[in-house]
Amino acid sequence: MKKLLVGSLVAASFAILSGCGTDGRVTGGGTMHSAGGDGKTIFTINASRCPDSTGESVVKGQVQLHDKTAIDFEDTGGVSLHADVTSAMYCSGDSADDNGEYCLQCQAEGYYEVEFAYRSQNNQNPGEGSGFMCIADAGSGNALHGIAIVEVTSGPYSGYSNLGGVSGNVQAHECNTQE
Repeated sequence: MKKLLVGSLVAASFAILSGCGTDGRVTGGGTMHSAGGDGKTIFTINASRCPDSTGESVVKGQVQLHDKTAIDFEDTGGVSLHADVTSAMYCSGDSADDNGEYCLQCQAEGYYEVEFAYRSQNNQNPGEGSGFMCIADAGSGNALHGIAIVEVTSGPYSGYSNLGGVSGNVQAHECNTQE
């Protein structure tokens, strides 16, 4: 039942194409099912695009992800990465923003699109690469605490993909007046 709920939420979310990316912040962490393995994916995220004291939007944050039983990587110790956030935005329903930025990966209102540059933390799969995460706060009191999609697009974990409900805590935040 939970898998059906997750699938329905993800499908419904992506049916609504997003407009622009706006300032915002997302934090959290938890577990999701492994990308094809028997274990769990464990992750943490702290990503923001918020104005500094001059009003200029500044992107910062980090992502960590570990999936020891991920298919295609289980024989070499799984996926283990630490990443710096290179782009972050809240995908709003507005058709355009002042900067002309759009959520190209997530394309769903209510999600945060977070692009990252990672370093492998697994000595059996050394190297660097990039990827993105689409993540949404499902609200408190729900069976799901969030929904996450992770895609690694280059480097030693190129091709890694995972999506599903999050057991843990995902929180969406508005920017403070000075970040």
